[in-house]
Amino acid sequence: MRKSAFIIMFTLATVCFERQSHAQGVIYAPLFLFTSGAGSVSPLQDGQLLEVGQTYDMEAIPDDGYVFSSWQPVNVFNFSQIVYDPITLLPASTNMSTVPSPVPNFIEQPLLAFTMQPESVIVDTPSLMTTENSGWQANFVPVPEQSSFALIVCGLTTIAFLRHRHFHHRAPRMAKIIATIPIAASAMTADQSLLCAQALPKTKMPPSQTHSG
Repeated sequence: MRKSAFIIMFTLATVCFERQSHAQGVIYAPLFLFTSGAGSVSPLQDGQLLEVGQTYDMEAIPDDGYVFSSWQPVNVFNFSQIVYDPITLLPASTNMSTVPSPVPNFIEQPLLAFTMQPESVIVDTPSLMTTENSGWQANFVPVPEQSSFALIVCGLTTIAFLRHRHFHHRAPRMAKIIATIPIAASAMTADQSLLCAQALPKTKMPPSQTHSG
């Protein structure tokens, strides 16, 4: 998982902005987005301020070689600790950290509609502020390797073809194996036949021979 660093930097400003907006009847909160695997989210962005209570749509888009797996809600805890100068007693630095906690609730549709939740202030002291936000994690997984599966589906068809290609000079010995090709192919579905074709070497099949009884 990855997290944009700038989200942490405006946590305090966001809380202040939220309180001011609340007085005006409109509340905004930052959207926290995470990804696991290779992919992105569109059109919303990590850290974008959204109006609380409104419904938004976003889509998980996998990178090449990956497929979408699921969405997960995430509870996000932000910690902002202010360190004061012992002499001037003025703020000297701020230590910030974000701790995401994914919820084991999986949504398997890449297009997600959600209602923006408010930010909750857990601790608010002169030296420490802790807030809780809601976010989402898009999970992506690598595309499964099809070669092994295709070889299993093709079965005797692939094996017979490879052996016939490399040992065609042993036609008498391979006659029984080659004869299984139409039997295996006839038992395949259209999708299985496509996988079989992708698994076979890019070489034309020798012309079939008709044998009389």
